[in-house]
Amino acid sequence: MDASGKGKRGRKAGENATPASVQVLDRSLSLLAIIAEVDGSTLTTLSERSGMAPSTVHRLLTSLAQHGMATNDTETGTWTVGVKAFEIGNAFLRFRKLGTISRPFLKRLMDESGETANIGIEDDGDVVFISQVESHAPMRAFFRPGRRGPIHASGIGKAILSTWSDTEIAK
Repeated sequence: MDASGKGKRGRKAGENATPASVQVLDRSLSLLAIIAEVDGSTLTTLSERSGMAPSTVHRLLTSLAQHGMATNDTETGTWTVGVKAFEIGNAFLRFRKLGTISRPFLKRLMDESGETANIGIEDDGDVVFISQVESHAPMRAFFRPGRRGPIHASGIGKAILSTWSDTEIAK
């Protein structure tokens, strides 16, 4: 860095970056989250949804694919979550054992009520579904593990809200 505060390439230190943030990592994780929302997205769709240029999205996808975090179906041109992302995501459940521990209770609840039983956790004002035991009723909801939704819009979310104080709910 010279006396003007500029580095070797003439850019001020920290320009286009926020403290404790790595832009390429932020963009990659944002892109991975978009990929996870649907069962396959094209480069064009991912570019539109992320607000990033197609060339940037392509570079990030290529890097994610090299690490097994995303995969491309060359026939359809769609991108999906890769096996490595699945492995990493499953580590969350393994560590907490929520899915395994809750399964017999969910099954019993489903048997006794005749309704689909879910377990979920609150995260940043949303409910994230961890596991589900489906009923055999013709009308039922299905929530994939990892799906996020507004906490007020599901039975499990309302059950979580029932444990909150009025002050917490008002926030």
